[in-house]
Amino acid sequence: MIVLPTHVGETGRDGTGVLAAGLMPAAAAAEGCTAPSMELDDSTYVSRDQWAASPLASVMALVGDRAPDNVWVRRTDPTCPSAVPSAVVYDPARSVGVNVYRNVAKTQETDIAALVGLTSDAPGGFEGQATPETIRGVTGYVHGWVNEWPEWGGERPRQRIAWVDTEGVRWYAVADGMTPAETITILDGLTFDANGSLDAASVPVGFTSAPTLDANRGAEPSYMWTVEYGRDTDDYVYLEITTPALAPIEAGVAAFADRLVDFDGRVARFTMHGQGGAQLAWVQDGAYYRLTAAVGSFDEMLALARTIQVVDPTDARLGWRGPGN
Repeated sequence: MIVLPTHVGETGRDGTGVLAAGLMPAAAAAEGCTAPSMELDDSTYVSRDQWAASPLASVMALVGDRAPDNVWVRRTDPTCPSAVPSAVVYDPARSVGVNVYRNVAKTQETDIAALVGLTSDAPGGFEGQATPETIRGVTGYVHGWVNEWPEWGGERPRQRIAWVDTEGVRWYAVADGMTPAETITILDGLTFDANGSLDAASVPVGFTSAPTLDANRGAEPSYMWTVEYGRDTDDYVYLEITTPALAPIEAGVAAFADRLVDFDGRVARFTMHGQGGAQLAWVQDGAYYRLTAAVGSFDEMLALARTIQVVDPTDARLGWRGPGN
């Protein structure tokens, strides 16, 4: 893969002229991408005759022995590289944390400054409030609000934060479970080298950092394998496997306010209140797994997850169910 240096604008505004540390694919640069993006791209269905040649071939799986009601594979080709976190910092005891992204594009997701002055009842308004704050020695912007989380029996503060440093590099962070002041204190104390790698010694006491992933994987096409059982029933099960994973599983603390749990020796995240039922997610062999099921406890979810079995793309149980097949 050919790579070119990324260029970003002067502090506080977009443009060209300041060279930022970081790499991106030449093809993406030609399409006008200034940096990796937090935005999601559309995906397309992959026909069954291409499954065996896809990166999913070694991880395609079913839940238990029965045939699923629906099976499909989707491929996403990023218009611009997907952003991969430079740091995932969390407190495992309190399940609070912050994910930090360095050198991201200015998009609707990361342009927090554009939200200042808007209210929830205004056109284009939103929940919470965006305010300017001093972050890492420059003026940044914090969009903060409070979520009602059944998982935690009450309210949890949440923030999206963006700033452009003195070198012209745009940063973005998402945090959950901490006040804005707590989050900013952590951000101010973290140190990164010239390549954007986190110095683990700068992580505050009581917190830990997850292993970071290669940022170049954000430029790769991603594939998602999905099987579904019992839709609209009390026995609903949904398994999603995406490769490559774009964040360590610990990023789910800040991204989803989930609890970190042990799943047979690997770190996983779990909630009883996911969309569609309880959810268990983990990263294994570079792929991201998310299991959703109508179960009543964590132990039931673990028992179900242990029935997941890798299958061949030609397995008769797959039939010809689902779009693209």
